[in-house]
Amino acid sequence: MKYDLIKRLIDFIFGIVCLLVALPVILVVSIIMAIETKKTPIFVQQRGITVTTGKVKIFKLRTMKNGDKLLQMEKQINNIFVKPSLAGFIPPIGSFLRRTGIDEIPQLINVIKGEMSFIGPRPLTISDLELMKKATPEFYSQRANLKSKPGISGLWQVVGERDKGTENLLFLDQLYDKKKGLLLDLRLMFETTILMLSGKNQDAITNSKIKKTHSLDKYFN
Repeated sequence: MKYDLIKRLIDFIFGIVCLLVALPVILVVSIIMAIETKKTPIFVQQRGITVTTGKVKIFKLRTMKNGDKLLQMEKQINNIFVKPSLAGFIPPIGSFLRRTGIDEIPQLINVIKGEMSFIGPRPLTISDLELMKKATPEFYSQRANLKSKPGISGLWQVVGERDKGTENLLFLDQLYDKKKGLLLDLRLMFETTILMLSGKNQDAITNSKIKKTHSLDKYFN
């Protein structure tokens, strides 16, 4: 209980500070993306740990030029973690936002509201969850047992490998659920900041092949 309370205080206070600092960036980027995509720059996307658990409507900066062709191609994708075929819908500024993780900054609103945490299991889109449920039902069902709130970043986001698929995601989510603590959270927050500043935030479309340089030994030995 003490850990949960301290974590919530960190999420709330640090979330407000980060959001205030990031507001000028969000404003400038929003104007650029509104011009690029001709759509509302900040949108709401339904995500969850499973289709029915850990559900949250996240706030996100738009990075893609949406349209009927994009929707058609998204329906043909059968890989949750690697989607390079969609790269053509992302303008250069959108690619930059995804590599740095700037497009995730509006999720600070979800953190402040208590719907998410800075660190936790990665919430996936409903379409990705439906695909996971169909392709690997045994791993999908185990995600429902996770106790942690969804996180903007987390153990999988920092050390996970997209080419290892759902099994690796579940393993790292379960490991975090078991080993979570303030020291681990702070270390993952630090590593996430380094990834953002270096432009090496891993992304399913633009940065799916980046290899993680950190191992689990760094966090648990």
